[in-house]
Amino acid sequence: MACLFFFVGLTSGALFLKETLETKKHRRDYGRMAGKAIVRCFWKKTKKHRLPVDEEQSASLLKRSPTTSVSTVDGRVGSIPSKKPVLPDRPTYREVFSRQSNINLLTYTLLALHSVAYDQLLPIFMHHPPQTNRSSNPDVHLPFKFSGGFGIDSNRIGLLFTLYGIAGTLIQFLIFPPLARHHGVLNCYRIVALAFPAIYLLTPFAVLLPTPLTQQFAILLIMLLKCFAAIFAFPCITILLTNSA
Repeated sequence: MACLFFFVGLTSGALFLKETLETKKHRRDYGRMAGKAIVRCFWKKTKKHRLPVDEEQSASLLKRSPTTSVSTVDGRVGSIPSKKPVLPDRPTYREVFSRQSNINLLTYTLLALHSVAYDQLLPIFMHHPPQTNRSSNPDVHLPFKFSGGFGIDSNRIGLLFTLYGIAGTLIQFLIFPPLARHHGVLNCYRIVALAFPAIYLLTPFAVLLPTPLTQQFAILLIMLLKCFAAIFAFPCITILLTNSA
């Protein structure tokens, strides 16, 4: 299913998205040409001819016949010269890597490092066998010295991460846009950035709960908090990085 969504997104981007980079936006895009050809094969022809969007926006309000020529100011007849797009000067490295851009790049790097590392290590910690006889074990000194994991089997881990993914989708589309619009991306990022240390600190203490059911419920709540923080953090820092360029 994930591969299907990825394939649809990749195909849509290759066939229908327009280039926005100033130095390349006027070049011929063979991907969009192929996309238009595919659309024409499935688009129903109507009686009224309608220009494509690009041609309609650039068409003149006064339609000229093929033999109509344009007269210039001095009375001579000639054609209107085509204006080539004026490309801006190439920015320097100092302009690209400004102080604000470097800070955002460093922040994004550190965010991806600890967030992805947590996501990769969490299933191992959940599957690790739990520590038994903590009360009589001389090596255990609660609440800071203990070992062991949750001892959850792979099927239950898959179920928990399925709920994690569903919650992430709902947060991404229903909760993030209105909150980011109301509070601003910088304020949202500041709040969730403070939540990550608390989430990482609470994770190992969930194994100290008395029953396996309460342990799994606690780790699910922690995963949902992590999901909420990551869903807000990555788009916010991406928007900040884009605005600083």
